[in-house]
Amino acid sequence: MEIIISTSVFLIITVSVYAKVGFINILDSYRLWLQDGYWVNYNIVEAGAWADLAKGDLAVTCNYPIDLGPTYLGF
Repeated sequence: MEIIISTSVFLIITVSVYAKVGFINILDSYRLWLQDGYWVNYNIVEAGAWADLAKGDLAVTCNYPIDLGPTYLGF
């Protein structure tokens, strides 16, 4: 039963996001993976960024607190 529920929730969320963003836009993004230059030119920037993070303490680097600014609770 848990597998049915989790699969259903996954499909509902995925289809909802795809519908909001647009199926064509997402398919166009997937088509990029099949282009020759995509894996060489585009992802080299991301690989460099991850390599730079790996030089430091990755656990500390990825856990900086996010400053959302002051909170206003109506007081």
